[in-house]
Amino acid sequence: MDSEDVWLEAARLTAYDKVKSFLAQAVQNMPKSKRLWMLAARKELDPKIKSKILKRALEQLPNEVEIWKECIELEEPEEAKVLLQKAV
Repeated sequence: MDSEDVWLEAARLTAYDKVKSFLAQAVQNMPKSKRLWMLAARKELDPKIKSKILKRALEQLPNEVEIWKECIELEEPEEAKVLLQKAV
C-alpha cells in the first residue's frame, strides 16, 4: 500500500491487540510518514518504548518539530538537554 490514509484507516480498524505490530509494518512501508510514526508512538504505553519509536522516527524525519517535541518531553532533564542540542 502506498497511501498513508489507507494505512491510517486500516490501523484504526485493527484490533487493539494487533495494532502495534500493524503500525510497525506501516512505518516500515512508509518510513517518511509523520502521521504513522506519531500514531505508532501514541499507541505505546511504555515511555521507554515510545521514546525508542520516536527516535527511530527522527532518523527518517530529522526536521519534524512535532516528533522532536514529543521525544524531548519523554526524556529525563539531562537527556532532554542533549536532544535539544541535536534538534538545534
